[in-house]
Amino acid sequence: MKKEKSLIDYIIENGDRKYSIHDHIKWKIERISDTYRAMKWFFQRLFRSYHASDCDIWGLHSHLAPLLLAKLIIFRNSPLHGHPSCFSEYNENEWKSKKEYNEAVTKKEILGGGFEAWLKALDEMIFAFEFLTYYEANDKKRDKMLKKYGLKYPHEKIPENRKVHYVYRSDENIMSSYLPPDNPENANRKYLGEDISYYNFDLEKEYYKRVQEGLELFAKHFMSLWD
Repeated sequence: MKKEKSLIDYIIENGDRKYSIHDHIKWKIERISDTYRAMKWFFQRLFRSYHASDCDIWGLHSHLAPLLLAKLIIFRNSPLHGHPSCFSEYNENEWKSKKEYNEAVTKKEILGGGFEAWLKALDEMIFAFEFLTYYEANDKKRDKMLKKYGLKYPHEKIPENRKVHYVYRSDENIMSSYLPPDNPENANRKYLGEDISYYNFDLEKEYYKRVQEGLELFAKHFMSLWD
């Protein structure tokens, strides 16, 4: 079976640049710089009054997601004794009739469902932060998270996720295009081969929609995260 290639493979195979000793020295210096920055960020977290490094602020959402996730899980697993009033079930002392209560639920003036509905809302908040924490983490953590929720990986190498682009050399650049070699726009480009990737955009979009809904629940009920 012929090995499938990505755009990066073609760039590596067809690139004209020859790396010199100066390039390798440059890479060594960059690695030293990376180590210095990591140490700098460590001490920033340690000694700053707000305990956040520069890189934490650059990607604040990524920094906060695991912190909030841990707290939400602890809160969810603690012996909760109540829930926000909007989750209240029908009570004849509070409503004129069951019909009035049902209409309020239909109009989303209240959510209903009682304590179980509140726990479900907390679970969706946890999903949102867990997804943001682990989806772009290493493969094992990502796969464990997806398996927990019974989700498929959008980049799984299966036929329905297979996408084909075409790789060309144009002047000194190597590029990828969805246009096949016989398209007139590629007349002055050298065809190198197919760029194969695996991606289910609709599935990933569905996951991020659920994440957004969980974040909105977190914002909506933030003042109710107490027991």
